Amino acid sequence: MVQLIDHSSINRAGFGQAQMKGFLAGWLNLLRRRPNDLLSFRDVQHVMRLFNRIDRGLQYIDLDLIVGSVGRTHDFSRGFYPRDSVSEARWESVNRLFYSAGLPPIEVYKVSDVYFVVDGHHRVSVCRSNETEFIEAYVTEFHSPISINNYDDLNSISNKLRQSRKSSTHLVLT
Repeated sequence: MVQLIDHSSINRAGFGQAQMKGFLAGWLNLLRRRPNDLLSFRDVQHVMRLFNRIDRGLQYIDLDLIVGSVGRTHDFSRGFYPRDSVSEARWESVNRLFYSAGLPPIEVYKVSDVYFVVDGHHRVSVCRSNETEFIEAYVTEFHSPISINNYDDLNSISNKLRQSRKSSTHLVLT
């Protein structure tokens, strides 16, 4: 006997659950004093003066290390849970693909140990909501003068950069 799954009910529950997870994660981040907003790649690129890049090809990357976006920082939380501005219908259609045909690779920029989504925001959100650990991605890496982790925000990145420059200046002077 073949069991049919009503994907529309799965998707509606999935979207609502994803938003609820995002709401709860936001409160936890607030209590832990961790950022809940996605980092803007353009802001990080400007602060760090990132220009040198190299194509790293297709890789599996850890979803926990995706911390930012090239152009959609307000649509998703830091954990890539959908915010109100995200189209539920679009999210549901990506979720259906997740359960049926699978999802194509996303495109990301890598800076230090973290990633910024260029293309595939909804795919990341759906994978995150379905508790997937890794996602397939085309990676372009930018050379980073400092180490960045998934808890850094723009201020901590600026501070690390300042410290790095101060240390290298001190080394040159001594």
